[in-house]
Formats: sequence, structure tokens, C-alpha cells
Amino acid sequence: MPDRDPSPRARALLLSDSHRQVRQAPTKGDLDALSKRIDSLETAAAKNSKETQNAINTSVTQLQQTLASLQKQQAQNSANIATLQTQASAGAFSKGCGGPATGTAGHAPGTTTTTTTGK
Repeated sequence: MPDRDPSPRARALLLSDSHRQVRQAPTKGDLDALSKRIDSLETAAAKNSKETQNAINTSVTQLQQTLASLQKQQAQNSANIATLQTQASAGAFSKGCGGPATGTAGHAPGTTTTTTTGK
């Protein structure tokens, strides 16, 4: 079957569609502008990544310093506890008794000393 000539309306639609495709095709100027925009976005992303990395590094350094300080304090607390436990087992905290810490004789737990004064 031989090809028919399209109707005038069909030709107008074909021309309109072709014109739209040509009009929407990117130009060299469009491509150059897009390339510059991509370059600026890459630069901004790299800058933001570097700033973010620097902020993270600063936070990590601060956390390491805080951790070291807490570890030092924990070691001091452990030493203080050990000293207090040693003193307690030696009777240094017996009420009213001098105990080994003062160099006087200690009293048995639960006993008291009463001193009377004469009139």
C-alpha cells in the first residue's frame, strides 16, 4: 500500500513537535552554564566535607581529653577507696578511740570510756 500524504492537521502537528524538540535542545551556552554549575557544586561539597571533617576531628579530640581526665580521676578515686578501706580495717574510724592512726591504744568495738569530775 503506498504511503499517503498526511493531512494538513497532521503536518502541522509534526512540524510543531519537531519545532519543540529543536527549541528544547541544549545549546553550547546551556552546556557551559551547566558545567560551571556542576563545578561550583563540587567545590561547595568538597568545602563542606572538609569543614565537617574538621568539626568531627575537633569533637574527637575533646572527647579523648575528657576520657583521659575521667580515667585519671577514676584512678585517684580507686586509690582513695583503697586507703580508706585499709584505715577502716585497722580501726581508724572507731568512735572515741584513738586507734593506730593516733598512736594510742584502741578500744574494743561497742565499749565507751566515761570520765567523771569531782566537785
